[in-house]
Amino acid sequence: IFAKFVLDKGNIDGKNYINEQFMTDAVKKQCSNNTFGFEYRQLEGYGYQIWKMADDTFAFIGMGDQFAICHPKTQFIFIMNSDNQGEPFARPFIFDEVFRTIIPNLGEALPENEKAYNELKEFTSNLKLYALRNGEKTSKTVDLINGKTFKLEENPMGIKWIKFEFDGEKGKMYWENEQGKKELPFGMGYNEFAKFPQTGYSDMITTYPCEGHMYDCATSAIWDDEIKLILKTQIIDKYFGRLSMSFAFKDGYIMARFGKTAEAFLEEYNGHAYGKM
Repeated sequence: IFAKFVLDKGNIDGKNYINEQFMTDAVKKQCSNNTFGFEYRQLEGYGYQIWKMADDTFAFIGMGDQFAICHPKTQFIFIMNSDNQGEPFARPFIFDEVFRTIIPNLGEALPENEKAYNELKEFTSNLKLYALRNGEKTSKTVDLINGKTFKLEENPMGIKWIKFEFDGEKGKMYWENEQGKKELPFGMGYNEFAKFPQTGYSDMITTYPCEGHMYDCATSAIWDDEIKLILKTQIIDKYFGRLSMSFAFKDGYIMARFGKTAEAFLEEYNGHAYGKM
C-alpha cells in the first residue's frame, strides 16, 4: 500500500496527502551511493531513504531483502518478503530477474487460470520454515556428551560453560553468559519453536534496547559427522536473523563456533570457543 502511495506521488483516490514535488524528489537521485564505480542496480543513486534504479525505477529495500520495487512507466510493483542476510548473491539475482525477465515482458493482464491458481494455493499451503535436514539425527557421540558440562576458556561471547541434553529427536542446549543461565530447545532435523533466551533486544526500533524483551525463534540441528553437531537458530519476530552454531567433540574437549547474520542483535554470539569436559 505504501509503495503504491509513493508511486502515485502521495495521491489516494484523487486527493494528494503529501506535496507532489516532495514525492517526486524523494525517488530521484539525491546523492551517489556508488563508492567504487561498480555497475550494480542498487548503486544508481539514493533519494529520501529510497533507492534509485534504471528506467526511473525506485525501490524500498530492507535488511534481508524485503523489497518493494516500483516501475512507474508500467505502474508495476514487485513485492518480496524474505531473509537473505548473509547470502551475497541473492539480491543481485533477484534484481536481475526482475529487470531482465519480468519488466520487459509486462503487457496486458493474463487471463484467469483457475488450475494454475489452485496449484499455487496447494503449494503455498504446505510451505514450512527451513530446518536443517542434511545430516544424521544421532551419533555415537551423544552417549559421551549427553548431560555433560564443558567448561570453556575465555572467549569473545563470554560463555562460561555449555551443556547438551538429548532425548530422542529432541534436545536442549544450556549455557551461561554475563546475563546468567540460558537454555534453548532444538529438534533433530526439524524446528523447535521458543523464545531466544538473550534478553534486552529491541522492540520496533532496531537499536533501542528493551529490558527483558526476547525474540521468537526456531532451532534445528543435525550431526554433520560423528563428532560434529550443527545448530541453526532462525529469529522469526519483528526482526529477522540467523545464528549458526557448530560444535566438535573429541577426547573430552569441545570446539564451538558461533556466527550470526542479523542487523543489530545477536552481537553476543560471534566467535570461537574451546573447552574441556
